[in-house]
Amino acid sequence: MGNGEYRLSVTSNDTGLDNAMTLSVSGDDALQSFMGYDASASSNGMEVSVAAQNAQLTVNNVAIENSSNTISDALENITLNLNDVTTGNQTLTITQDTSKAQTAIKDWMNAYNSLIDTFSSLTKYTAVDAGADSQSSSNGALLGDSTLRTIQTQLRSMLSNTVSSSNYKTLAQIGITTDPSDGKLELDADKLTAALKKDASGVGALIVGDGKKTGITTTIGSNLTSWLSTTGIIKAATDGVSKTLNKLTKDYNAASDRIDAQVARYKEQFTQLDVLMTSLNSTSSYLTQQFENNSNSK
Repeated sequence: MGNGEYRLSVTSNDTGLDNAMTLSVSGDDALQSFMGYDASASSNGMEVSVAAQNAQLTVNNVAIENSSNTISDALENITLNLNDVTTGNQTLTITQDTSKAQTAIKDWMNAYNSLIDTFSSLTKYTAVDAGADSQSSSNGALLGDSTLRTIQTQLRSMLSNTVSSSNYKTLAQIGITTDPSDGKLELDADKLTAALKKDASGVGALIVGDGKKTGITTTIGSNLTSWLSTTGIIKAATDGVSKTLNKLTKDYNAASDRIDAQVARYKEQFTQLDVLMTSLNSTSSYLTQQFENNSNSK
């Protein structure tokens, strides 16, 4: 500007021919001649640094032109981000990204193993000496609970189910096994990676389902929803415990009232016996005195 020491640069926010910039000044012809710009004009006050243009490429011998450098309709399910101009042929190698699937599977396994830890805590058993009057206070609150045993049994059964619509029938085929000592899931990461690279959709069908058959995690999720519903086995067990607690409370209160009544009765008896004893002592003293008086008068 002026002596050339300063420059004004204007950049469009959008790319492509349809977004070519136009600058115009109203009410000042001198400023218009200096700053005006129209890409279709033969001469302009301002010079263009980078002309607006569309991205052009050829994919599999098909010419494609787009106003954006992000091309999403050239290859199915593939987005191309064009970062540079090339004159020769370019080879595009597409590899499958299995990292998200592996992360999701690991997260599910961690959640399942956390549930197993909760089960272990709730069913913990500590042996006591023979002849002890009570169990250890460190035993789990649900030790021997039939509802929890049912849930554990059904979960183990669901993990071992086969999915007939998948190339992979069991979790072991994709590297997921159960530790027989604690029931937790273990992962062979290399085996899972190989399975995903070979047949990712088959792994998905086994884990989640394919629209025709439900996968293992979907089956577990459905059962969890059922167990936790207002008509599920956990609600039934909770209601049963609540009913038992209410009955025990009533029994306790009734027994407490009976005990209080008995204590009051015994206290009253003790008081009356004390009165009787005082009266008897008084009578005894009187009789003794009378006997002594009679003896002295002879």
